Amino acid sequence: MKLPVIALFSRTLRQESREFKTYALRLALVVTITFGLSAAAFSGRSAPGLTFFITTVFINFLFITLVGCSYFSSVITEEKEDLTLGLLKMTSLSPVSILLGKSTSKVIGALFLLLVQLPFTMFAMTLGGVSLSQIAASYLTLGAYVVFLSNLALFCSVICKSSRRAAYLTGFFLMFFFFAPTLWGPVVLQWLTPAPPAGPSLVLNALTTLFGLISDASPAAQIQKIMATGFSGPLFSYQVVSNIVLGAAFFLLAWRSFGYFTREQKEIGPGRGILPRRSSRLKFFGAGRAWSWPLAWKDFHFLAGGKIAFILKFPLLGSVIAFIAYFTSEVARQKVDLKTLGAITMITSVIAICAELGFYASRLFREEVRWKTLPTIMVLPGPLGKIVFQKIAGNLLCMIPSILFFIAGFLMSPQSLFIALREMARSGVLLLGICMLILFLYLTVLLSLFLRRGALGVSFIIVYICSGFFALPAVLGGVSGTLISFVCLIASSVGFHIAIRARLYRLAGQ
Repeated sequence: MKLPVIALFSRTLRQESREFKTYALRLALVVTITFGLSAAAFSGRSAPGLTFFITTVFINFLFITLVGCSYFSSVITEEKEDLTLGLLKMTSLSPVSILLGKSTSKVIGALFLLLVQLPFTMFAMTLGGVSLSQIAASYLTLGAYVVFLSNLALFCSVICKSSRRAAYLTGFFLMFFFFAPTLWGPVVLQWLTPAPPAGPSLVLNALTTLFGLISDASPAAQIQKIMATGFSGPLFSYQVVSNIVLGAAFFLLAWRSFGYFTREQKEIGPGRGILPRRSSRLKFFGAGRAWSWPLAWKDFHFLAGGKIAFILKFPLLGSVIAFIAYFTSEVARQKVDLKTLGAITMITSVIAICAELGFYASRLFREEVRWKTLPTIMVLPGPLGKIVFQKIAGNLLCMIPSILFFIAGFLMSPQSLFIALREMARSGVLLLGICMLILFLYLTVLLSLFLRRGALGVSFIIVYICSGFFALPAVLGGVSGTLISFVCLIASSVGFHIAIRARLYRLAGQ
């Protein structure tokens, strides 16, 4: 006898288990693990099994974190955006039935992706350096992390109105979860620590305990313990139990708040973001009249954030650099002079530039496809290249603050940049890195035309996995190998360029 509460759950689980993409994803995962196993076996290292297993676990952890933020956080918001959540609520399905069918079925699918790897990761034991207890403990850690992340994203999906906001909120919670004990914790505790004659306060003891509990519940810290030599800890560690308990707690919160946050259904259109209206007192920061390049004007104001986002990036990026410098000087006990501050500024700016490029690439045509405006843009007079160039220019304008910070860091420490560029150019890393970045951006744009969500995370994982294969000729063959890697990267980018063009025309004709 079937229970009504799991009717949608069982139907969704059967449907997803029969889809082609489920088997394609499992096959791609197995092929990746097989290549990694072959590379580890012929690497010549003393413990190739441990090297292979560490790489596999790290890729799994990275994939769950990046893809899970967008994949799990849209389970309810996609129904809100498609105006179908009201139809689900009109049926006899209860809130818990909807949550089980929309979220828990995806959790089961993610756990199956971990389970399918076990027969292949067992080969790591034959290569040496890893034990059966380490394999079991690692996959229990990853499974518990999936339960925690999926239910956290489910709660964010219930309380948010759009998938983008839910993904941002999930990412914010994860940043606090991972970085609070290691980055923010030492700074806060040092600031609250009283003078030597006075004893520790109650607030200080409570925060110390809280940061300790958060640190012990982190899957990254638990994986680091498991990979240590001579691991003999329990399989069901504090991290596994706490992550499952937190996942259950977030599911209960999503269940209890489901009725309140879904009581109204409103049609969602393209948002203005933080762009003020013409009637607002902040109309100076509004869009104003369109430029001679209208698509650049549209993307700058309505996609990249406009003038307000442009201005806010200066204090935001400056505060990040100041925090890193403070952490380096006070917590790490390292002297921060003008040269070190310049290096920190340049490194932070480069990371911000790469992150912004990936973010803008994932949304370059995604919003046009989502709101059915791509056919209108494609019929505009002029070649497709001019249209794409205008959209890219509008997004790149919002990257000027990061570029200015990089120039400021260069002025503080020009010698550091010259030394780094000389070393990277001598080893070929600079050329390969630029080519990998171009390939990553092309792949992100292409996947955004196929996937409704998670294009940025999926492309990052694919490029990270394939980077070893592209760099292998350069490592083994010297200058000629570097040339082969360079040609392969350029050829792949050209192939993606052609595929993006064909996909755009296909979507515009639908």
